[in-house]
Amino acid sequence: MSTGTRDGWTPEVWPSDRAASSTLKAWLDESDGAEFYGLDLDFGKADLSRIDLADAWLTGSTFGETVLRNAQLVHAHCEGANFAVADLMGADLTGVIGHAATFSGARLVGADLNAAEFWDADFSRADLTGANLGDGSFARADLRGASLRKATADKAILREASLDGVEVAGMTGSVIGPIKVTLDGEPALIDDDELVAWFRHRGATVARFRRA
Repeated sequence: MSTGTRDGWTPEVWPSDRAASSTLKAWLDESDGAEFYGLDLDFGKADLSRIDLADAWLTGSTFGETVLRNAQLVHAHCEGANFAVADLMGADLTGVIGHAATFSGARLVGADLNAAEFWDADFSRADLTGANLGDGSFARADLRGASLRKATADKAILREASLDGVEVAGMTGSVIGPIKVTLDGEPALIDDDELVAWFRHRGATVARFRRA
């Protein structure tokens, strides 16, 4: 297989799926600046560390167990994409459109999710240690069992997100609720002072953002 390059980049491990591999090769062989169209393809178990997929179209694609360390996914379209158990350590997901995407069990340590839209996304058991949530939207997202240790937030939208079992020690910043948790064995939506207390009791310093 010819190994096309884009600014000298090539995959450490190519996707095993023929359609995904061929699409990636064709993009690498094009002139710089072309957007990547990889809709509904299977990139599972490839090593695409440091790939620049800014503004890419990845809707419906699969990245299960794919290595995407320090990848650039700025403003990429990832609606319904599957990143389960993917390694996105240090990746830049600023402005990603990821409605209903799956990041279950994914590693997002130190990742940047500022201004991203992850409505109805699945981050259950994901490792977001030290991640920047910024003002990203996680409305109705499933964050159960995830790690947000030492994560930072700046008006991150957690409206009706499920946070049972989340580790938040060392998390700082501000969020917009309400959040879904279990209290006294019953599901509950909590907000305002109750939300702040919930985070504080778990070792986080998180404020409930209120517009002036």
